[in-house]
Amino acid sequence: MTRQNTLVTGRIEVSVDTIDPRLAFSDCNKPLKVESNADDWIGRVHVKVSCPGPTPWAIYVPATIKLYQDIVILSRNLSRGQPVTKDDVRLEERDVSSLRRQYYQKIDDVLGMTGKRHLSANAVLSPEMLVPPLLVKKGDVVTIRAKAGAAEITTQGTALSDGQEGDSITVINNASQRKIQAKVIGPQAVGIGY
Repeated sequence: MTRQNTLVTGRIEVSVDTIDPRLAFSDCNKPLKVESNADDWIGRVHVKVSCPGPTPWAIYVPATIKLYQDIVILSRNLSRGQPVTKDDVRLEERDVSSLRRQYYQKIDDVLGMTGKRHLSANAVLSPEMLVPPLLVKKGDVVTIRAKAGAAEITTQGTALSDGQEGDSITVINNASQRKIQAKVIGPQAVGIGY
């Protein structure tokens, strides 16, 4: 099958529907050409099989193309908010052409993330199921870093809400007792001017 600029890793399985035996084609003295104009060549497609020889012919053949790849699967149940560890996941070969959601191919991409809801063992993990870990929890004592140009001031504060990396949360400056908005920049750390 001719596909340009497409890099696919994994095992491909192609099954072609039976061709009507009443159709007669002349022998082809050149290699057959197989092409598909489908944007998504995985799943149910029609492929054009043609003979570029002196007596050219072409036929469109229905086919099913499956792509099998190693993807991240949940090894055991995961509770809502529970961080993913190496013991919770494994790589397993699956037919990704039948999946309706995105999926992960590297275990490292999901480690430390938490489930948005309860997840059952053997589930294919997708970005819709997981969220980055909370780096700041409500009530945490946090380091507040205020940056202005090359200068940086550091003080302590108390988080008034949970936050993931990049979230803007409300923090009380413990020294002045003022509420401020700051961006979560790391574990128990928030920043102003970042």
